[in-house]
Amino acid sequence: MKKWAFYKEGEEWRKIGLYAALSKEKAEPGQWRRRTYYSTHSPASVRLRMHIRESSKGTFSFAYNRGQEAEIERLGGGESLAHYLYKIAISELSHTTLKLTSFNEDVTVQLINAQTEKRVYIEDRYYDLDVFVKFTSQSKYQLKWNGELAIEIHNTNPVIGQKLKDLKALRIPVIEVSANKKLAYKIPEEYSTPKLERDYIDFLKGRLSEYLWSKVLSDPKSIDYLENENIELLENIKKLREQLGHSKALLEKERENVLDSKIKLSHVNSELIEKDKLVSKLRMQVEGLKTMGVFRFLWFKLAGR
Repeated sequence: MKKWAFYKEGEEWRKIGLYAALSKEKAEPGQWRRRTYYSTHSPASVRLRMHIRESSKGTFSFAYNRGQEAEIERLGGGESLAHYLYKIAISELSHTTLKLTSFNEDVTVQLINAQTEKRVYIEDRYYDLDVFVKFTSQSKYQLKWNGELAIEIHNTNPVIGQKLKDLKALRIPVIEVSANKKLAYKIPEEYSTPKLERDYIDFLKGRLSEYLWSKVLSDPKSIDYLENENIELLENIKKLREQLGHSKALLEKERENVLDSKIKLSHVNSELIEKDKLVSKLRMQVEGLKTMGVFRFLWFKLAGR
């Protein structure tokens, strides 16, 4: 049972809760029960026609008009009011700090343009992004993501499977923001009114403008960012080569010092060998002199001198 729907006032789309529509019917009989309403699908171009239906038990709901069964099956159940209001609140932010839990980083951004339900195509498939923003930031993500970002809101269905693969293939930066249950819209869809919704959106904007907790789903690098990375890489390679050349020069100098030291050591060893030879010769001469002295002493005794 659908408890809220869209209707058109001229060319403008407006949303309304079931009981708000029934209340208006009491004030303007015949103007709201017979009105054509539209489903909560997005974008607006795919919304299906609906009407207010009364059951046999006297309860009311928004029901699809007949003849749209194939489209109902293809499009699914439509967007919840909680998801819709979260999406609008994010699209109206002027600034926030992205809490990128995947990278453990805080990124402050100024949002300069936002579009809900931006459609992107890949092959024979297309996807409607919840919120697509252009931003400025002093962080590296200004260049890395080219100042663009898709924000998907996880209320009941996370971004997985083919959609995630395609968004990565399209090189679209994507973060996923989980709808905070503590900040949930407490009003049942059927009792929701434009004022209550506006108050909630403003409340939500106040909280989300401080921090937007998110998980990075797609983290592409822009051409400019890759070029900068390439320049930095080449500069690092140049510095490493210079350091290598300097190290080689120092090594060569050390080798020369070692060779010089070896030559000096060789000379010292040669001098030591010569000195050893001289010492040995002197010892022999001393021993010879000692021996000659003993023989002369005996000769003098025998000769009676």
